[in-house]
Amino acid sequence: MDIKSAHGGKIVKLLQISDLNINSSNNIENLNHRANTLHKAPLKQLHKNDEDELVLCFLGDMIDKGKLENYKVLGQVLDHFFPP
Repeated sequence: MDIKSAHGGKIVKLLQISDLNINSSNNIENLNHRANTLHKAPLKQLHKNDEDELVLCFLGDMIDKGKLENYKVLGQVLDHFFPP
């Protein structure tokens, strides 16, 4: 979705990702591959113009069942989007 920004006429692009339902039984290499695929293709395409703003919006169930180990796996996956 493209939205014209009120500041300087920039385009604000919104990418919504929802219901990942990550849990500790997920294969981290597979999750990382999927995160890399998303990062390299759609995100690169969405942000091809440095003048534009890109907003990532994570919604829904990010993890499955609210267990601590699931949050740790989610943290590893999100590191692909936001490196430490």
